[in-house]
Amino acid sequence: MGSIIRLERNCIVFRGDENASSSQLLRGVVVLCVHSRFKIEDVHLQLAGTLRYSWRDPSLLGHKVNILDYRWPSFAGRHGETMTLPPGNYEWPFEYLFPGDTVESIEGIPEASIVYKLKATISRGKLAIDIHTDRHVRVIRTLSVDSLETMPTITVGNTWLDKIDYSVSLPTKAVALGSTIALYMNFTPLLKGLDLGDVLVTLLETRELTGHVPNSPHMREHRVVHRLSQWCFQITSDHWQEAIQGTGQEGWSLTKTLDMPKDLHLCCQDVNHHGIKVDHKLRVQIQLNNPDGHISELLIFLPIYLFISPHIFSGSQGNLLSHRDTISSLEAATAGPPGYGDHLQDQLYEENNICERLEVPSQRRMSRYTRSTDFDDTAPMATTTSTLHRTDVTNPPLLDPGISNLDLAEFQELNRVPTYRTAVQSPVRSSSQPSNSHLPDYRTATSMVSEYTERVGYSAGN
Repeated sequence: MGSIIRLERNCIVFRGDENASSSQLLRGVVVLCVHSRFKIEDVHLQLAGTLRYSWRDPSLLGHKVNILDYRWPSFAGRHGETMTLPPGNYEWPFEYLFPGDTVESIEGIPEASIVYKLKATISRGKLAIDIHTDRHVRVIRTLSVDSLETMPTITVGNTWLDKIDYSVSLPTKAVALGSTIALYMNFTPLLKGLDLGDVLVTLLETRELTGHVPNSPHMREHRVVHRLSQWCFQITSDHWQEAIQGTGQEGWSLTKTLDMPKDLHLCCQDVNHHGIKVDHKLRVQIQLNNPDGHISELLIFLPIYLFISPHIFSGSQGNLLSHRDTISSLEAATAGPPGYGDHLQDQLYEENNICERLEVPSQRRMSRYTRSTDFDDTAPMATTTSTLHRTDVTNPPLLDPGISNLDLAEFQELNRVPTYRTAVQSPVRSSSQPSNSHLPDYRTATSMVSEYTERVGYSAGN
């Protein structure tokens, strides 16, 4: 005898805020396995959403509120009437449509939570123990594609008078939990003999909660700042540059990659619902070693927006998978943002490959298989690392079928491209020549141009 709840998806995902999100369908099956004849009254299912407050400041405040309570009609039987199920496997499908303004799940902080849970019950009547099984449902509200594209770059820069000029920046404010982000730091000393020590970066989570006191009209507030992660870097002479990119000034320049937390039991995304407000920031502390021996500290705060990307959400244990391991199976239009500098599929053309965009159609056919950066009329085409990986298998190859049997030396010989002047002077191929005849090699083609030029010149002189 056993029962489980199966879901089509591990989580419900809303894109955008409450006013822009569309409704999402929860679909699943309640499964019951009966080994022998079994008496029951009914089988029913409930979906519950619970808001909980619990903190001590100074006395313990505990409060629980149901924000969602939905019950399906009985799948089998009727309350108060006994029925017998013969041996076998039973499945009862169910559906529920979450409206677009549904509050997202809040988990990972001890002071408060919003949790959704499915609970299936097999009632067995009087003097018998009911059978229960439940299934956790995670509701995620992630950023829409438009919101991700409009997220600003975060930069904090200023001058500490007669001491240092600094700039610390992030490529975007929105960061997915479980991903990585690059931190850029530039420092230009204004005081002779000033040196930099360690750089300490801390990810801080600020929780502000407002809850009702039970049996009282009064409200109680609670605030706590929690350290989620910390990184320490050393600035050495290797980071010194004579001209920092973007400023042209000399100083220290370094880039560090920060790994965001992956365990959703220990952290929370940015939220602001039902009196629960959670936000995050990076605190950057830079040690300044002054020439007179005393130590100063430069303190910088960078606000960030942490969100859950559904594509790196495991769903079962509350842990986040590596974005690098899952991005290959996602649609580019809906994928969460990759770690900065971790772009695997958007390889850039080299500068001298811009010429390929101006190729005539006959040259573009060959460029689907190799990319050329050398247009000298005596050198073979060089294959670069920016080869395009084509996945379109519906279009037949445009090369002659006979070329596929060529070895590497013959293929390189065919790839030798004459200059424009040589090409325009070559004679036009006769229309009577068979279309499946092989093209002449480079030496034959250039010798034909010489003979054709001498013949045309001789005729013109006569």
